[in-house]
Amino acid sequence: MLGMDFAPGQSNVYGDRVLSLGDIISNPDLSFWQMNANLRQNWQAMAIRSFGTALVFKGAKRLLRVPINNVNRNIFGALKMGFKL
Repeated sequence: MLGMDFAPGQSNVYGDRVLSLGDIISNPDLSFWQMNANLRQNWQAMAIRSFGTALVFKGAKRLLRVPINNVNRNIFGALKMGFKL
């Protein structure tokens, strides 16, 4: 795992695969190469998961259409707030 060694006055990146925001800020060159390697190793899983996430959001939107419309009409419409969920 990539991580930070928080000795006073030092920050060292060690390990591989996992990046933290601190790693990216402290050592952007190494972090870029690690992100590139992670993408090359995991691109299939990333593509499948992003496609699955899109399908789940579309399904949830369809299932929640009626309750969301009720909230928009009864709460926000009655208060004339000018926005919708």
